[in-house]
Amino acid sequence: MSNYEHCCECDERTGRAGASDDSLYLGSIGPFCEDCVNTWPDKVAQENSKLQYRNRELESRVAELEDLIRYAQFDSGVCSHCDGDGTYYGLSYDGDPYSCKCPKCDGTGLEL
Repeated sequence: MSNYEHCCECDERTGRAGASDDSLYLGSIGPFCEDCVNTWPDKVAQENSKLQYRNRELESRVAELEDLIRYAQFDSGVCSHCDGDGTYYGLSYDGDPYSCKCPKCDGTGLEL
């Protein structure tokens, strides 16, 4: 086992050997070498900024999708009996399929 610890960021030796040897930590994160302890907060801030930007993009996309869902659920006036094509399909008395003008929308495809 090594007497020296390694930087949690770059894996280089820190030149220290634990808390009793004044290891470099930022809060509970570490240990760090001299170089990384100075640059790591900037890296974290940049990553945080990127994540916040991406989060705003995703929130905007979620709002767009929610609007689409609401629009799709909105009664668009299409005839529910014939699904808007104006044709009603049924079976004749002898079992053969036939189509005729939808009785609910009178063949227009829109609810009357």
